Order: sequence, then C-alpha cells, then structure tokens
Amino acid sequence: MICYRPLIALAQVIKYASSNNEPQRVQHATDLVFEIGLAIGPDSTSDSAALPHGLLDEAADLIEQAREQIEADGWSVLPGGETMARLIRTIRPTTDSPA
Repeated sequence: MICYRPLIALAQVIKYASSNNEPQRVQHATDLVFEIGLAIGPDSTSDSAALPHGLLDEAADLIEQAREQIEADGWSVLPGGETMARLIRTIRPTTDSPA
C-alpha cells in the first residue's frame, strides 16, 4: 500500500503543473507514475514492490519542488491562477454573513 502515496502525490503534481503551463514537469511526473506502476506490477494487492534505486528520491524531489511552487509562486488549479486562499477570502464574507 505504501506505493500508492507517491502515485497520489505525483498525480497532484501533474494536475498543478498542467494547470500552470509546465509541460516538462507534467512529463517528468507522468514518467515517474509509469515507472512506479510498472514496479508495482499486476499484483497490486502485495504490500511490497521492488522499485528501481533512486525512484522514490526522484519522486520526492519533484513533489517537493511542486510544493515550493504552490507556496512561493501561488501555483493554482483554479481558473486565472486564483489561489485557493484568496478565493476563500472572497467567498467567505458572502457565505458567513447573516441572512
């Protein structure tokens, strides 16, 4: 089951990178998803998989880079690059006000 966590995180990297015009990062993350999936193999019920040396380190580096972009550069998956925090601040006054 441990192999699924990097796959989920890499899927998020793909989503953010594609929404922010980073095709090289999309391709890199997609390649890593493929490599991990290949290592997991057809028996996905197993609790272990033989991953190529350095694969999880490479995935962790890419995930960390995306996290930095989200925090520092305001990467968003919302239309127009709107950040979730700014969107919530915009919506909250109208939804929290008494009727």
